Amino acid sequence: AMTDIDAFCAQLRTLPSTMYKKVGKATLCSLTAMAEATRAVLEASCNDGVQYIELSFRPQSHSRNREGRVAMLKAVLKQVEEFNAVHENFHASVVLCVSISKDDPVVAMEVAEQAVHYQEQGVCGVGFYGSKDMEVSAFHYFHSVFEYLTGNYIPVAIHAGHRDPATVLAALHQGGASRISGAFMVHNSPRLMNFLAAHSVPLEMAITDLFDERAKSSYQIYGSPIRLYLDMGIPVTVCSFHTRSVPLSQRIHDVAKQCHLEIWELLDVLFNGFRFNFQPMSKRLEMVSRVRREAIAVAQAANIGCGVPILFTPPSP
Repeated sequence: AMTDIDAFCAQLRTLPSTMYKKVGKATLCSLTAMAEATRAVLEASCNDGVQYIELSFRPQSHSRNREGRVAMLKAVLKQVEEFNAVHENFHASVVLCVSISKDDPVVAMEVAEQAVHYQEQGVCGVGFYGSKDMEVSAFHYFHSVFEYLTGNYIPVAIHAGHRDPATVLAALHQGGASRISGAFMVHNSPRLMNFLAAHSVPLEMAITDLFDERAKSSYQIYGSPIRLYLDMGIPVTVCSFHTRSVPLSQRIHDVAKQCHLEIWELLDVLFNGFRFNFQPMSKRLEMVSRVRREAIAVAQAANIGCGVPILFTPPSP
């Protein structure tokens, strides 16, 4: 068992990203280590003021057989259930992950079946993540998996648009994605941006080194792509895949600073994290109601008028 997980993670962060992942996978191969790591992420998120989190979990990274993968998933779900039970204003759930570039359709279907089976025990959806050079044809291999998930009403998030905006359309129309992650190149396609805005398709974004690398061509023309998406009416949520190394509050601060967000714009971005999560509608409405009350209280304390936090829309001129 890890006795000092913070020191361990600090050492991991000094390694190259590829080695970081390999060490993490090798370390989290026992039920005890997986439970401790899950608990640590939940505690770090709760201490950072996060009220809702969807843990991305890829069982096939931690066990080579089906029984082991199920046991790992149960260990994670047990920690999530116990943590939720003792934290009134915090809720966590699990998004099972499939790698489009590494997992075959058989493994992907296994993950989909687990998502259906454990939907009432804490699994809220399935995420498909791809390589940096993913092509549209990659989605064809998982057609039956996408159909199975859609037929069982399982929400799907897909990582697309790293280099080619066309992969975003494939994620929406072939994969049935209800939200898109990592769409760094969407700003190169005005028609696609119009489509996303018209259909309120949310984009999960964060300012990372990879984001800066992909989006640097846009900065000289119109600034941050996230600013452009917001101006176009595309819903944007701020996410972080490394909450232990970079707190979500820091990600939000980076976005607000880079995009020069007004208070009502920042509230709208934060609000999207609750509007577009993978919880049942009743749970989402409960979260939205609570967050709205808290936003109003904060706005009143800061003497912000115009009813902005109630509507979460720009004030009238």
